[in-house]
Amino acid sequence: MNRRFVVVVFLFLNIMLIAQEQVKKANFKLYGFVRNDFFYNSRLNKEGTDGLSVLYPLEIKTDAVGKDLNEVPQSEMLAYGTLLGVDISGLNVLNSITTAKIESDFSGISGMNPLFRIRHAFVNFNWGKTELLVGQTWHPLFCGVVPNILNLGTGAPFQPFARNPQVTISYKINELKFTGAALYQFQYSSTGVSGTSSNYIKYANMPEMFFGIENKNTSWIIGVGAEMKKIVPRTSTTVGASTLKVNESLLSYGGNVYAQYFNSLFCVKAKTTYGQNLSDLSMLGGYGVSSLDTISGKQNYTSFNMISAWINATYGKKWQVGLFAGYTQNLGTDKALYETTRGLSIYGNGVSGSQMIGCMYKISPQLSYNPNNFKIGLEYDYTIAEWGDITAKDGVVRNTKNVLNHRLLGVIAYYF
Repeated sequence: MNRRFVVVVFLFLNIMLIAQEQVKKANFKLYGFVRNDFFYNSRLNKEGTDGLSVLYPLEIKTDAVGKDLNEVPQSEMLAYGTLLGVDISGLNVLNSITTAKIESDFSGISGMNPLFRIRHAFVNFNWGKTELLVGQTWHPLFCGVVPNILNLGTGAPFQPFARNPQVTISYKINELKFTGAALYQFQYSSTGVSGTSSNYIKYANMPEMFFGIENKNTSWIIGVGAEMKKIVPRTSTTVGASTLKVNESLLSYGGNVYAQYFNSLFCVKAKTTYGQNLSDLSMLGGYGVSSLDTISGKQNYTSFNMISAWINATYGKKWQVGLFAGYTQNLGTDKALYETTRGLSIYGNGVSGSQMIGCMYKISPQLSYNPNNFKIGLEYDYTIAEWGDITAKDGVVRNTKNVLNHRLLGVIAYYF
């Protein structure tokens, strides 16, 4: 027998034995829930996971006799939201308390087929005051305070919603926590020339940067965060019969402030987010072309400035009532949009042709019964989006029409 082969097999077996011993030292804790959603919508919406999460009602689109093609009521029952996760501990390295998390659900839909997808997959190193997280988890602008509602969209598009591959470091001084992060995009990506894609930030060769400060005690949470993001909308273009390489980029900024007060029965929380080109966070907005060099084919871009705010209050434990209210508005662009014979080139959420949502608001009451690890809940969602025409000089939406969706959601879930 070949001596080299014997050595390789011996080393492999030793590695497997060491790994087996390490696994024996690890602690695994399974958690998750089995969830079924029953819902009704009074019209078609921009939605995710076949309707489990809803962003906004679609614009009025009329047929030849003036009937609205998007005024189509629908109802459905889905179990895609069912979730399974595992927390891992016990394998401490680098003189830290080391933990890991893997979490998945069935909401990665391809057509009508549910797919098992990654939600969270990270390792966290804790040295007491300092923590380092490497992997995929919630975007920092999502964190801090999060609405307590039944809809799996968790307040989007009024609340930032995204999970990103990232490296995050935090440092605590008493009740203060300072956080810095470098993030890329994966399942939640920017929208642009080639549709929704993570390539825009990949080609920029610079991660999104975040910095935040949070104060937390037994009754209050108060925090602020800011982010900077660079994307490359295109790497080539066509001028006449020639394909030319172009060097284009767009830099955008955003941030939020939030607060929460809570006691044993009552909780009230609120968050305000301001930013540019927020489509990767499941929020309204995006960007458009501001100028074009007809010789080189290079385009310059300008972001839509958006602001959103929400407030959420809940009372009770076993029987819980709650109310969510949200508002978001397009504040326009810093530069005028470039017009061609084909109209404006604009990209993002809440954009359809030459129309865009100028503002949107939502009121959503809920009631749930929560005995032990079980939940039965009912939620009504009243959402109005004001669709209108983009004004090229400032990106503001005018000539708006209200589009209303009534949504009724029922949830049955078992947690373990």
